[in-house]
Amino acid sequence: MSASPAGRGGLGHTPDRADRLYETLAGAGLEPIRSHANFVYADVPGGDGDGLAERLLHQGFMVRELRGFGAPGAIDVTVGTDEEMRLFSGALARVVTGNDAG
Repeated sequence: MSASPAGRGGLGHTPDRADRLYETLAGAGLEPIRSHANFVYADVPGGDGDGLAERLLHQGFMVRELRGFGAPGAIDVTVGTDEEMRLFSGALARVVTGNDAG
């Protein structure tokens, strides 16, 4: 999958999806902030937002690292469809546990 977790053009966004994305990020050990937008901001433990974004890219997910916005230890993840978010959840789990090699 080469797209971000975002639904194409924001399709299918609902507030409960933002809540589920928040829970996914929190469950992976990140420190997200609840959002009413179509994206969720999250601080990355250890401050390596760039590295996490790069590892997720290798898993097929584009997330925004926020160094250029003054938050080098954070990422911004766009809400996607149910399927995209299910796949993102698995990729995130692999990346944070170090099981993303290969």
